[in-house]
Amino acid sequence: MADSNVLLDPYGPLDGDLQRLLDFASAEVGAAVTFVPLPARNGSQRRSAHGEESSVPVAGRLHPHGVLRVALSGPIEVHLARFLVAIARLLGERLDQAYELAAHVRGRVERVDRILAHDGVGVVYQPIFDLRRGNVVGVEALARFADPALEPQEWFVEADAVGRGLDLEVRAVAHAVAALRTLPTDVYVSVNVSPTVAMATELHRLLRPLDLERLVFEITEHAQVTDYEELNEALQPLRSRGLRLAVDDAGAGFASLRHILRIHPDIIKLDMSLIRAIDRDSVLRALSYSIASFGAAVEAQVIAEGIETEGEYRALRFLGIAYGQGFLLQEPVGLSALARVTGRISQTMPA
Repeated sequence: MADSNVLLDPYGPLDGDLQRLLDFASAEVGAAVTFVPLPARNGSQRRSAHGEESSVPVAGRLHPHGVLRVALSGPIEVHLARFLVAIARLLGERLDQAYELAAHVRGRVERVDRILAHDGVGVVYQPIFDLRRGNVVGVEALARFADPALEPQEWFVEADAVGRGLDLEVRAVAHAVAALRTLPTDVYVSVNVSPTVAMATELHRLLRPLDLERLVFEITEHAQVTDYEELNEALQPLRSRGLRLAVDDAGAGFASLRHILRIHPDIIKLDMSLIRAIDRDSVLRALSYSIASFGAAVEAQVIAEGIETEGEYRALRFLGIAYGQGFLLQEPVGLSALARVTGRISQTMPA
């Protein structure tokens, strides 16, 4: 048994777990395990003059024609040979999975990097209206991407998953705040920012030369805040310069209420799920009225999102909600068309 040898060629380095597995196999059968370069062959198993030999195909993307080959030589029992062949197959599967995963992750990173390298991030703006007077008080910046493979929000999720979330968000904010140079001075820009990026040095550096009294950060209901004290402390220098905070998607879940209680926002944005058919649903009216009343009590503006019908608009006016946005009033537009929109009263707003 001690004279037996196992020769493996994995066509690539083994990670720690695989090395420990081989060490275990070696100790179990009393065989020396070594790695040697062997020519690739199709998977097979045959008897040789030296004992039993096996080749296991490995279809990893990095080595599409590689094989994991096991050569058993010397006096060794058949059941031990089979055991080692099974180990070889397991190693082949593990390597294949590793190659597949590496190629998949690399492809995802490269896709996001292409967006950043070629500046494939754009911005459109949806005006926010004073529902009583019909004039534009602000605009919400919405990211758009040159590559339509993913929806805009999915691009941010993807970038965050591959470690590029900060870079992509800061790039989107940089494009969004460009509107401050062309908009009337009484119109603000609102941008969606995750809590992590809101605290980032890179973003704060970008904001240094800007008039923050015309800027709003929207913290979405879906963004998790792990430490509200840390977030509030990081944002305090910006808020002291005039930055306002909005809690987005209010009413869509428990997180929005927690955000409101812990962040003390200047603006509360009612999620469009509360606005859809609010004119025909007394429960939605009651909930929206309750949030609006709370907003008034804490001196926060309330903005209704996703207004699409005249019935919804009139219901919101009846409830005393002063601000809103939606396709009924104005669909998102590019920066070049924004000046024309903000310089007039909404023509589609019901009397």
